[in-house]
Amino acid sequence: MKLLHSIILITLFATMLNAQTTMCYKENHSDMTTINTTKLDGGLCQSKKSAKEMNNEGWTTEDIKINSNNYIYLFKKVTTINEVNMDELENRVLERMKIEKIEKMKILKNTRIDKKVPWSFPWNFDLVTEKSAL
Repeated sequence: MKLLHSIILITLFATMLNAQTTMCYKENHSDMTTINTTKLDGGLCQSKKSAKEMNNEGWTTEDIKINSNNYIYLFKKVTTINEVNMDELENRVLERMKIEKIEKMKILKNTRIDKKVPWSFPWNFDLVTEKSAL
């Protein structure tokens, strides 16, 4: 049950954490009709991809800021839960649990006292009665 709970939580967090964002821009581009096919600078575009190519690769255009002849594109890509490989996710969870168990065993092994040591307190316990305490 604990494993199932872990898998569900990790799947939900994986979906949220797999959202990627990148910002690409083009400066001094005078023709607004060709901006979608013009190679953009910065971000993951790196002067190799246009806005159209980014959209074809699964990126959505979240925002476009236009200031005279300068364009700034904000792209976002979200991996949905259907795209998560459940077998791989389960293997990761099991591996992580295995590592945690090994670490706990190492800690227990290091803190375990194998030899019998006679225990004695470093202080003297004298019984104090109410009369002697006053």
